[in-house]
Amino acid sequence: KAAATHFTCPFCGKTVSNAWDDVIDDVYQRILKYVPPLVKGAQKLKRQTRECKLEFIHKHQFDTSMSNNMDEHVRATKPICDKHKRRAVLLEAQEKGWPKPEAIDWERFAQRIRADGFLDLLDGVVESYHTSPYGGVYAHMVQVYNECGGGARYRNQAMLSKKLEMNRVGYYGQRGAFELFNALADAFLHDPVSALGPAELGAFRESEFVSDILVPTAGVILIQQDMQAELGREVSFDEAWDKMKETAEYGDVIAPLQKT
Repeated sequence: KAAATHFTCPFCGKTVSNAWDDVIDDVYQRILKYVPPLVKGAQKLKRQTRECKLEFIHKHQFDTSMSNNMDEHVRATKPICDKHKRRAVLLEAQEKGWPKPEAIDWERFAQRIRADGFLDLLDGVVESYHTSPYGGVYAHMVQVYNECGGGARYRNQAMLSKKLEMNRVGYYGQRGAFELFNALADAFLHDPVSALGPAELGAFRESEFVSDILVPTAGVILIQQDMQAELGREVSFDEAWDKMKETAEYGDVIAPLQKT
């Protein structure tokens, strides 16, 4: 039987490479802290090899003692999970050729999302998402709204978490989403000439129309334009949308929200 190349992080459920000795040791030391004294003492007498640590992790990851001091435990394990998630997504990005952090020109990004031509594409979505080639996100969110029962159900905590997950803008990350929201709110909510009214908003509130529909739609268009420039061919809205979803976790890593 071939040796396993990965193990499952007991704290977040993500797959972790067996080659990452520092992460293995972080997980191992954390679990070792919580097991009963006799188990801890016996384990410390063993050779501290990678295989020994992995065996211990597998055997004791669900020990009832792990539920003690849960708040402190969760705070302590988050950095461990953040470390291996970041490492994994950066390796995936390298393998798949996703844009490097330094390749994103944020000054140009700010210009792109405020350009008349770019805003015209979003105007077309607002006016008729059924016929616009960029209306897929809007149509999807109308479906989500109707399927969950609309109104208060669309705005409860469970749906808020789900929408935050759906509306990430790929490798442009939280920083890109924040800048998009501000730019699009200025263009579609705060401009007295072009501000959206009840007829355009439909069942959606002003801020959620921007965050749930315009921001992710703009994200797809940006990535579609990027892909067409890189590949030298036409790229469909759906293909770019898939790329945005695929690179969302990577975006969270390389483009976090900027602290002011």
